[in-house]
Amino acid sequence: MSKTTAVCPACGARLKEGAVVCDLCGMSVRQDPAVLVCQACGHANPAGARYCNQCGATLPGVRPLAPHERPAAPAAASAAKASGRAATLRPVHVVFIVVGGVLLVGALYLITLVSGGRGGLPPAGAATQPATLPLPEPGPIPAAVADQVAALEAEIARLEGTARLEKQQALVNLLIGIGRPDRAALIQEEIARRLDTPEAWRRAGNLFYDWMEMVDGPAKTALARRVIAAYQRVLDKEPDNLDVRADMAIAYLYDPDNPMEAVRQTRLVLAQDSTHIQANFNLGIMLLQINRLEEARAQFEKVQRLVGPRSPLYAQADTILQLIRRLQTTDATP
Repeated sequence: MSKTTAVCPACGARLKEGAVVCDLCGMSVRQDPAVLVCQACGHANPAGARYCNQCGATLPGVRPLAPHERPAAPAAASAAKASGRAATLRPVHVVFIVVGGVLLVGALYLITLVSGGRGGLPPAGAATQPATLPLPEPGPIPAAVADQVAALEAEIARLEGTARLEKQQALVNLLIGIGRPDRAALIQEEIARRLDTPEAWRRAGNLFYDWMEMVDGPAKTALARRVIAAYQRVLDKEPDNLDVRADMAIAYLYDPDNPMEAVRQTRLVLAQDSTHIQANFNLGIMLLQINRLEEARAQFEKVQRLVGPRSPLYAQADTILQLIRRLQTTDATP
């Protein structure tokens, strides 16, 4: 019998001694400073590599801030503290865009050519109408709550109007609590269609985003488009909602028909609010991916000035700045 030393933090499977990735789910389970493990194929790459030598995916490092990871501005944080509320930042996972990373680099390179290397926007206009792709099948319900979910579904089926909406919302909350944003997203989308409020559509977009992060391949594209559609409904009603626009920009990174919209939407946010932390951070990531190192450095230094040294995001920006300095040193070496 194979010797085991630990369990995978993602799926609980027993790990072989010295394992770099989990045999069952493929998650990286060892942080070796001399090795960067590709999250897409499991290949071990040398430290400092940005793309996998095996499959070309972007390697672990940094990624744009997703919905719920948006930090509060210093003034807002102080106000929250004064009112007794904790100003929190959802932990930022230290992974890069794996699926779609190479696609994004190509798209941003085209933007650079169009703008003459000045970082301008592509021509304004509506995004390309994407093809319809089937959504992936939602995951199974854990046995421990299967009866509870089934009972709620049976109630929903026989109810109408407000009573039905209330039970649907209860089911969404239950599904979120058991880690099933996939099933929750589909029900929340139905609620949003019925209520047609910015709040309902934004919650649907956030849940589809969480589901998107659980899958790869064409399924990720299909869900990215669902995220974009939900956030666009919010923006139709609240065009000045910069947080939602910044979130929508990230989803465009996974749409192969419209990846340049990621930069355009991010720039639109910054045109209205040059201090928007999430947009500044994400623009820095985009510039980093196309080797615009000096501009990326300026972006992350700006993020640090905006959030202050006590913010968790300050430390993450500092890590990225160290990476940029190493890359600039490497590029300068004859």
